[in-house]
Amino acid sequence: MESLLFWSSIDPTLDLEVISLAIDFYNTLGLENLSVSLNSIGCKICRPDFKKVLIDFVKLKIEKFCGDCQRRLDYNPLRIFDCKKKTCQLEIKNAPLILDFLCKVCDEHFRRLKKMLENLKINFQVNPYLVRGLDYYAKTVFEIISSSLGAQNSLCGGGRYDNLIEELGGKSAPAVGFALGIERVILVLEKEGNFPAPLNLDFFLIVLIEEAENLALTILRDLRKNSFSIERDYLKRNFKGQLKQADRLKVKFSLIIGEDELKKGKLTLKNMQSGIQEEIPLENLADNLKLKLKK
Repeated sequence: MESLLFWSSIDPTLDLEVISLAIDFYNTLGLENLSVSLNSIGCKICRPDFKKVLIDFVKLKIEKFCGDCQRRLDYNPLRIFDCKKKTCQLEIKNAPLILDFLCKVCDEHFRRLKKMLENLKINFQVNPYLVRGLDYYAKTVFEIISSSLGAQNSLCGGGRYDNLIEELGGKSAPAVGFALGIERVILVLEKEGNFPAPLNLDFFLIVLIEEAENLALTILRDLRKNSFSIERDYLKRNFKGQLKQADRLKVKFSLIIGEDELKKGKLTLKNMQSGIQEEIPLENLADNLKLKLKK
């Protein structure tokens, strides 16, 4: 929370930083063909005037809108822009737009953000139909769009949450951020042929008795802290099932801990290619395993 409050600001430069962060994140994953869908939904000063005009517009042809949109008119009229039904989409295209109702502060905020995006050569399009149904949003709203997807082409969505903290009972604290969907990212990676190769694990930990659970957790944490890649079974498979899982993951070695190993204070190290097994003391385990991987 301290970090959030420290960076709390209405400056559109922070909007730019967050959008740029999202784009750079997706580029790092190898995603291509991205663009930003951008809009401003105003603030507490200018948005109420727009809502009144929008409500009046919809009421004149209320029978042409679906039941959901008719109900939204009473409690959340901006959500009418979100409706996916063709009849509603057709009618809303003639509706007044929030960009024509922005106050001087919101208009200047949006103008500066667009200029900075242009300067950084970030591909964006103003979408006056992009809205948010929650009142804590203000000014900037955006989505990162992938042309590799169909109609559901949004990878992430965000904007300014300037009213959120205050609505929850705290002090006014402007904020900006986004949320993303992992499934959409996976779909794009697969479609573009950029899905990363499976991680080559160093070890698979096979736990044979419940009494070794605490030790297993310690081993996992310590080895990961020493930069080893290691995984284990979480489905309570038997020994044969865990070995098969280790084989499917193409690990180099399996580490086995059962009743005998627990008594001796050692692990059994199994070479998954040769099948050779040997005992490894728990003391200085990370150092001993580094030597094994070098061979």
